[in-house]
Amino acid sequence: MKIGDKVSVVDEDLSGVVTSVNGNTVVLKDEYGFTHQYSKEKLVPKNSDLYENIKIVKKSRT
Repeated sequence: MKIGDKVSVVDEDLSGVVTSVNGNTVVLKDEYGFTHQYSKEKLVPKNSDLYENIKIVKKSRT
């Protein structure tokens, strides 16, 4: 993760933009301007480009 990346917090309804990274601790700013500190393990990237090349398979109902 690097500064400027959009991330979401695992097990919480919270997302924001990374403002600093210090070792294993990441500081993010949410949409309201509040800052939060989490370990890297609690964050996942919020990148819609990750899902562009995934094929969707529709299964027929039996």
